[in-house]
Amino acid sequence: MPLIVTITYWFSNIGADIDNPSKPLLDILQKKYWFDDKRIFEKHEYKLLVPKWKEFIKLEIDYCEYNLKTVKERGKNEVAISNL
Repeated sequence: MPLIVTITYWFSNIGADIDNPSKPLLDILQKKYWFDDKRIFEKHEYKLLVPKWKEFIKLEIDYCEYNLKTVKERGKNEVAISNL
């Protein structure tokens, strides 16, 4: 079943990069909880600022219901970017 992953980072440094920790985090969780990240259809990431020593990460994994009709309807209003 497809998954939706939401990761919220509480960083103390405004310059912390939001995309660097997500790949290793998901790789570690795959090994511990036996899921395949190929099942992730949506990923949402948020960055919040907190004082030093209050940093943490919140991870939510939910099931989502996708079917071919839903994907086709969503695709009508989206533009694909290719040749990057």
